[in-house]
Amino acid sequence: MTTGQNTLRKMIALAAADDASVFARSADLLELALGKCARALFDIEANIIDGDNGQSGVTDFLAATPDPGLLYVISPPGGCAGLIWLDAVLVNALIELETRAPDDSVLRLARKPTLIDATLCGEFITHLLAAFSVEADKSVGHAVMPLHKIVRHETDARQLAFAIERTEFRWIGGTMQFQGGIRGGRFQLALTQKTWAHGRSAAIPARDPVWDRCLAENLLGAAYKMQAVLETIELPLGRAMTLAVGDMLPISAAALSELRLVAPNNSVMFEGRLGQIKARKAIWLTGSPMSKGFGTPAPVPVALPTADGQ
Repeated sequence: MTTGQNTLRKMIALAAADDASVFARSADLLELALGKCARALFDIEANIIDGDNGQSGVTDFLAATPDPGLLYVISPPGGCAGLIWLDAVLVNALIELETRAPDDSVLRLARKPTLIDATLCGEFITHLLAAFSVEADKSVGHAVMPLHKIVRHETDARQLAFAIERTEFRWIGGTMQFQGGIRGGRFQLALTQKTWAHGRSAAIPARDPVWDRCLAENLLGAAYKMQAVLETIELPLGRAMTLAVGDMLPISAAALSELRLVAPNNSVMFEGRLGQIKARKAIWLTGSPMSKGFGTPAPVPVALPTADGQ
């Protein structure tokens, strides 16, 4: 199976998935982000084991937080606050990695984190949150997960009981494991329902039945390749397939002017122009064959490749 076929199958599966399965996908993205951060910062391998997830109110979440530990209040710009909890053993592990402690110097004794601990661990959490946002942005079937930044830290969960908006949290957790299990500890990432919804892919807009039938008949059995090109920047297929006229797509390139998504028969599937969101460059979609007024010839769906790839 080609990479393109694999990507397309994942995109279709995620587009049809329920909230729970897409939410569980976030744990995979977080593990991917963790591995990249560990390699970039410490030149070691890392993964997440014994993963779990759940849902609870702020009060219940804080009440269930073991002590000692370290809590970070995190929030996207203008968004609702979330929490990251690290147990004391994970705090020790991160401090040892940050200070390049030898492998035979591992402290597994639970102790109350200090201000220095919070600062050093906060640097790692900042990198992890940024990597998580990037992986969600690149992932098939995922829209942009807002970049969260640390607002404050706390070692006593009771101090946060009245500092966070009363809302429902959905959380993912597990054991961060470094160096094959030499170091590690438990964590939980809790974000509001609204934030997780932002992180999920938006539903694919309603389309003509002919188009849907062609997708089902042709794309599942063919090596169908389609990409969006922002001059020299490629847009992931899963992201492109969820775009609709009026969507704003953040981009990081410095000098882009237009977006085009081209099918194998060279038909233009989407068109866009450069815009801005809060002073950041973005693409404003101006046309789509799935919307009225684009002017794409009716036979375009028929021109999709057959199951034999013709």
